[in-house]
Amino acid sequence: MSPDAEPFFQRDGDRLVATWQARGPWKANSLHGRVIAGLLAAEIERNHGDPELMPVRLTVDMYRAPSMEPLHVETRIVRDGHRIKVIDADLISEGRSAGRATCQMLRLGEKPEGEAWRGDVWDAPAPDSLPAARPGPGIDGRCLGTALDFRPARRNRPAPGLDARAARDDRRRAADPVPARRRGGRLR
Repeated sequence: MSPDAEPFFQRDGDRLVATWQARGPWKANSLHGRVIAGLLAAEIERNHGDPELMPVRLTVDMYRAPSMEPLHVETRIVRDGHRIKVIDADLISEGRSAGRATCQMLRLGEKPEGEAWRGDVWDAPAPDSLPAARPGPGIDGRCLGTALDFRPARRNRPAPGLDARAARDDRRRAADPVPARRRGGRLR
């Protein structure tokens, strides 16, 4: 097998062992995000695929960078109806969940006779025909719209729930370029 044809993972029982092809660009010991998404989709298909069902939506959430250590995927059926099947998959890396996917599958069928319903044509103005935005707060001085209420931040007042003394001390530390500890003193 040529190095380019090497799979992203080798199966070892119920565990999946990553090959060098699965390495991500950010850290030498982490998996690439596209490999995680592909693995979750492949495991859903392997465990719950059905030629009578078509995957119509796959949502992947990645909330921890999994390492190159062996991992496994746990899948479960959320709904198994006549027309729809919903599957959840959880990527477990080093004993912790690192990502998850949800796949919705619909049963294939014959196209119904007749015309598909269509709503009325919505006649919205073209963007070029709208008035120019007035300058104001927002990205690059552009206004974010009149629905937002912009208020100036109040200076030198603690945020709700903070101790006033802690807020005052924070302001004092921020204004002091040389910390008191380096001058031999103590922080007040």
